Amino acid sequence: MDRRNQLLQAAASVFAQKGYRQASVSDVIAQADVARGTFYLYFRSKHEIFVAVIEALHRRITQNLDPTGEQADIGTDARAFLVSQCVAWLEFFAANREAAMVAFREAAALDPRFNSSFTTVKRAAVAFLARPLQHLQDLGHIRARVPPDRLAQLQLGMLDALLQSSVLSDPETDIQTLSEQLVDVLWNGIHPE
Repeated sequence: MDRRNQLLQAAASVFAQKGYRQASVSDVIAQADVARGTFYLYFRSKHEIFVAVIEALHRRITQNLDPTGEQADIGTDARAFLVSQCVAWLEFFAANREAAMVAFREAAALDPRFNSSFTTVKRAAVAFLARPLQHLQDLGHIRARVPPDRLAQLQLGMLDALLQSSVLSDPETDIQTLSEQLVDVLWNGIHPE
């Protein structure tokens, strides 16, 4: 791992544990186990590394939401496909837990520029989730009464709620079960069986 990424991971960990206001450059340096001069080769301040942590997370999310990417193979089991899509989304954030915690808890409050980048990421996520939903509607696997972008917004809202209430707060969360429960609500609604 290169030094810049080592510093970014250390900063994400420190900000997730202490919060931006309580964290210091010294904390990041200690967590990364580097010399102070090494920190300043890459970043000028705590704020600059904070911004870099959020931007790196946004970049990774955006790469995963690449609209030019290949359409995932839905196969013959549409419900299983939706579960696998939810698992992949939640596992991404579990793998990037500390940076996601920092982004969701503090980024927009500390730097208003992040509001517009969060909006951009959410739009990309809705478009990403809507594509297979549209395909499932075209195949007749799911009802076409609700537009796919609205279904995607609902799915993203549920994913976001589960992400913040479970995945980010509890590293032991069973992502597979959580995804199956989410898709069960999407698939069957909330009416009794």
